[in-house]
Amino acid sequence: MPNYLTPGVYIEEISTGARPIEAVGTSTAAFIGNAPKDDAPLHTPTAVNNWTQFVSQFIGNSTASTHLSSAVYGFFQNGGSRCYIVNVGKDGSLKGDGKGKQGIDSLEAVDEVAIVAAPGYTDLASYNAVLEHCGG
Repeated sequence: MPNYLTPGVYIEEISTGARPIEAVGTSTAAFIGNAPKDDAPLHTPTAVNNWTQFVSQFIGNSTASTHLSSAVYGFFQNGGSRCYIVNVGKDGSLKGDGKGKQGIDSLEAVDEVAIVAAPGYTDLASYNAVLEHCGG
């Protein structure tokens, strides 16, 4: 028992094991979209740890900007440290062409993704694809 030096009311916390609500990480994001580099990995979740690595793998010598590159740039500028990139190619859909695990379906193999973004995809089908993936 602790030795209290002053009179009054004292609260002593006793650990009862696991806490009912534990914090979970939300720092690993996934971005799905069209990469500026024509020969960037296609329909393959690729881990990226900084802007320089993204430029090397997904932009290269291209001077074009896409919704994907703008979103990833913002992610790293705002303190992001790790994300996955899924390049669906020029004019690609989030679901791919239906052959195997493409587009957003390729993320099923990556457990550490906590946030999914599809920058530039504002149509109803894309919205439903992201919602279905995240809810299911």
